[in-house]
Amino acid sequence: MNKRELSKQQTRSKVLEAAQTLFAEPGYEATTIKMIATMAGCATGSVFTTFKSKEEILTAIIADNYEAAAHAFRAAAEKSRGHGVAAELKAALAAGFELDYPRRALVVHQVAASWTWSADFDARTRPNIQGAFGVIGQILWAAKARGEIREDVDLDLLTDQVIGVYLRCFRQDRFTPLGVDGMIKRAGGHIDIMLDGAAPQRSQKKGV
Repeated sequence: MNKRELSKQQTRSKVLEAAQTLFAEPGYEATTIKMIATMAGCATGSVFTTFKSKEEILTAIIADNYEAAAHAFRAAAEKSRGHGVAAELKAALAAGFELDYPRRALVVHQVAASWTWSADFDARTRPNIQGAFGVIGQILWAAKARGEIREDVDLDLLTDQVIGVYLRCFRQDRFTPLGVDGMIKRAGGHIDIMLDGAAPQRSQKKGV
């Protein structure tokens, strides 16, 4: 990497770090390119040389964050492999909470902003989001193949429920601070309830 490329990479990192802080507070809509440049310690022109727009900066942040989340989910689940689907899911979400809690305000803003994203922006960010939460689906599909989940269970719906629990913990923390441990405990309780309803032995007890 030559000096020019290194300088560009350093500027990109500073811009993303500043933008991530500002998008969390005061929020994406309230943040301007000038504010990002000031916090990053560079000229406004340097920001536009690196990114075409504020939306492109957000796209990059989402890509980086969800890529990190996917890695955290997968690594934690693999460590719990062999201990059952509940243990894998709880370990995956716990790793996600530990990773995302320091940037929890940004997580909440990302979820809120997703309701008004343009179709083009949604198309560009969807692969990164699906990559992260796809890990949850993979855990559930593998569990179903092992016989830990009933054949008639809709795994897409169950995956959405697990993801919903994960994201809702961040929203709940805005009103009643849970902390990482509180989030882990709350999500774990939901997972136990959901998996109890999806377990094969439930139907067997009813004689089905």
